[in-house]
Amino acid sequence: MSDSVGIIGVGDTSKRLVFLLAGQSNMAGRAALDDEAGRTDPRILQFNADDVWIPATDPLHVPQFGFAGTGPGMSFAWTVAEALPGHEIRLIPCAVGATPLARWEPDGDLFKNAANRLCLALAEGESLAGILWHQGETDARTEADAATYETRLEKAVRAWRALPGAAQAVFVCGELGRFLSPTDFPGAASVNAALHNLASRIPYSACVSSAGLGDKGDCKHFDTPAQRELGRRYAEAFLKTVAAETMGI
Repeated sequence: MSDSVGIIGVGDTSKRLVFLLAGQSNMAGRAALDDEAGRTDPRILQFNADDVWIPATDPLHVPQFGFAGTGPGMSFAWTVAEALPGHEIRLIPCAVGATPLARWEPDGDLFKNAANRLCLALAEGESLAGILWHQGETDARTEADAATYETRLEKAVRAWRALPGAAQAVFVCGELGRFLSPTDFPGAASVNAALHNLASRIPYSACVSSAGLGDKGDCKHFDTPAQRELGRRYAEAFLKTVAAETMGI
């Protein structure tokens, strides 16, 4: 993606905004389902496991390890839909728990799966508005993997943006939970630093903070209130990035 490429225009009220949700379990959602889990909005759709657009609702991702729960995707969509009332929000859930960045790199199976789903989802001619990324716990388990995280993730982001319809996608990533144990995840601080560094270097990108967000008691996964707040932070970062480009602020 060249620095001269502009972000998708949000002034067109007929615009469908399509977002790819990628990463591991905290993007897929491991938090308990709450009273809002059944909430739907006619302007918010998800690309389901059968590659069909349906009304979006939690859980967005298919069950894994016998569990599917609340992630940041729905609160992200609600927040963007409220801010952009003339737009339809479409989500492509692709996150898979317990996966290393290696599987999301351009030669990895999960990158290829996401690329295939993206191609199918954009069949009506839309462009990808954004990539929502939350991953890194697996790579934070060793300092060696964490040390190369930024370089490897940059390759993945640039490969996503090289896909048809994705050149103008805003990339929004989120910090790993600050509750991660330094004993079990010695590279967590390095991964978080890498996420911020990358977001500051490549155009149309942002990294959201996990400050103040709690875990569900396992010191690995955000709890339900944290996931709802994380989704709002992703949305605010996306909207701010778009506004800065389209309105020159």
